[in-house]
Amino acid sequence: MPAAFMNYDANSKTATQPPQNFLSDKNGFVTADQAYVASLVGFGGIPIAPSDAATDQGTATLVSGAVTVSALSVLATSRIIISLNTAGGTISAAPYVSALTPGTGFTIKAGASDDSVVNFWVCN
Repeated sequence: MPAAFMNYDANSKTATQPPQNFLSDKNGFVTADQAYVASLVGFGGIPIAPSDAATDQGTATLVSGAVTVSALSVLATSRIIISLNTAGGTISAAPYVSALTPGTGFTIKAGASDDSVVNFWVCN
C-alpha cells in the first residue's frame, strides 16, 4: 500500500499533498526525487547554517574505537551526523559522539576493536 506524505507549512499551519516526489513500493520502501529533497535544504525542510569552515565536514579514522576531531565550528548546540565510510576492524557498536567541546572539537567512539573510517558533518 502506498504511503501518504504531506507537506506541512508551520507558518500557515496547512498541510498539502506534494507533487509525486515520494514513491513507495509494495514493501513500503520509500524513495524521494533528489531534486525535490535538494529544494528542501535550507528552506524549512533541513535547516543548515552556511559556513566557510573546512571542519564542518570530513572523515576521521577510528583507532581502537575512538577518534578526536578538531572542529573550530562546533557549538554547544551543534548536531553532528556520523556515517560509515569504510569498515575496518571489528564493528560491534554504532559510532556516536561521546564528548563535545565548543570551539575545539568532539570525540567519536564505537566498539573497542573498530578501526573504521567515518564521515562526519557538523550542523549548526
